[in-house]
Amino acid sequence: MAVSLPINQIKPYDKLEEPVYQNHTLVLPKGTILTSHHIEKLRNWNIREVVIKEDEESRSLSSEGEHLSRERVHNEQVHTEEVSFLQHIFHQELNKIVNERRYGELLKSDYTLKEVRDLFIQLLQEPTTKQLLMKLYCYDEYSFTHSVDVFILGYVLGKKVQITELKRFTKACILHDIGKVKISLHILQKSTKLTHHEYEIIQNHTIKGEQLMKDYEYNQLIVDLARFHHERVNGTGYPDQLSREKTPMSKELQMLMIIDVYSALTLDRSYRNAFSASKALAIMLNERQNYDEVMLYHFINTLKVYPKKSLVRLNTGELAHVMDVPKELPTLCIIKKTKDETEFMLPVDKSIYISHLVAWKDDDRSQKKIEWEYFLNSILYEDESQALYHFNLLEDGYRIEKIYTNIFEPALHEIHRLKDEKQINKAELHIGMSTLLKVMNYKRYEYSKDQLNFKGTVLVIGVGNNEVMMKIHILTDLLSSTGFRVFNMETQDLQSSLPKEELIQYIKEQEISHVALTATRQTCHATLKTVKRLKEKIPNTTVAFIEHTSHERDENHLPHFDFHTTDLQTYIHFILSYKQNSGKEK
Repeated sequence: MAVSLPINQIKPYDKLEEPVYQNHTLVLPKGTILTSHHIEKLRNWNIREVVIKEDEESRSLSSEGEHLSRERVHNEQVHTEEVSFLQHIFHQELNKIVNERRYGELLKSDYTLKEVRDLFIQLLQEPTTKQLLMKLYCYDEYSFTHSVDVFILGYVLGKKVQITELKRFTKACILHDIGKVKISLHILQKSTKLTHHEYEIIQNHTIKGEQLMKDYEYNQLIVDLARFHHERVNGTGYPDQLSREKTPMSKELQMLMIIDVYSALTLDRSYRNAFSASKALAIMLNERQNYDEVMLYHFINTLKVYPKKSLVRLNTGELAHVMDVPKELPTLCIIKKTKDETEFMLPVDKSIYISHLVAWKDDDRSQKKIEWEYFLNSILYEDESQALYHFNLLEDGYRIEKIYTNIFEPALHEIHRLKDEKQINKAELHIGMSTLLKVMNYKRYEYSKDQLNFKGTVLVIGVGNNEVMMKIHILTDLLSSTGFRVFNMETQDLQSSLPKEELIQYIKEQEISHVALTATRQTCHATLKTVKRLKEKIPNTTVAFIEHTSHERDENHLPHFDFHTTDLQTYIHFILSYKQNSGKEK
């Protein structure tokens, strides 16, 4: 028997006896077993009543039939809700990462986008993969977004180069950074530069990711790519410094190396803004020795974004140089033909377009040298804002320790060289020192404010002239920026102005764990005597001797660091290793 019932009397599992139409379009066919989702839709469509089957068989199902019917409807509803949720996640991430500025012409086809979306849903319907990725999503949203980005890039490039197991490769792409769920969130989301130690911790995500993939019994390719995606073909990567000369590298690994770096460069990070697509590709081309160059060119030709100074071949067969790349329309760059030097923007109608990249004609070392000269000039002309601007370009790619030893210390040497060669006068020397110190103070605050791990207390005693004092500033700022609490004493004469017994008492009261004494050649003898005395009286405190110029080593083999020839990072390693060894002894 069929009965017409108002919507408020309809219940889940009722069966439609007549089809439902909305604006003359069939929306629910006869025989549909209604769910709560269906009923909600009927309300939204302003349908007041429907005809359902009302008889003993349909309203009083046998217990077995009712169970099976309810289970089927429930499963369908769960499946529908899961697909809807995964579609929402996919489009949410897509809105963050996909635009022409980053993706060029990768996803111009709606069909390609649908393929990628369907594969994403398919992969995340696997319970283990979904569990792991949702954990990553909740733990560090950037890492999840980056993983989805790498997945999309991997799918399109993998299809372009005809990867055999494309689904397996894309699963490896989306899981490649899963080891980051085992890394401290403070380090992952740190808004300033990493220290060398923090970078070593970050590097462990590859090993932890490999172990997770093994624990969940993933395919060997997925296990391998979790571990090796930061390796480089020339052996400069991590964790194993593999090189293509000694270890065969799969096509999948060589692809993942490239798309992982491109994604990281072109997404906003906690410590810097995203690079444009053309700038990111220029960086990668300057470091092309790290990658398979043929694969890198494949990637660039797939994006259809060509950095400035690329030599390209047009669809007409002519060669041209890329002169400029509009940030908002990177695929429509300005080119100059090599034959007649005609310069124009590529037309929107694609009547002329770039067929492929032929060669790269830039040199990053020259650009770095230019930035270095701009930085020094800004220092000498007391232009603090410009000095900071060029410094920020120079520091890119360095850990905190290397910033001090590769930028600040060479800048100090260069300013003194210019004074010694009479290219600047004494007043300009003082202006340069003052501006350099301001930049150092700004950077020390920036780097140290995010340091949560207390590494120890260091007393730095500087003995000597103004140049030595400036070097001591570099040392103390380096220590402060890497997690140490620093006390700084400066004196021209250690013997008369700082009695040893008072110094020893001060070290004990402040619970200082490390002492570094610096000296010039003229003050070396007196400083060494103080070092020996401190070693005798406070054996649980490290005491190191840091000199400004090369000096014959002390016969008692005290810890010795030469300001002129030794990277100060070595000193930090020394006090850190002492702390670790002391902890083991206790």
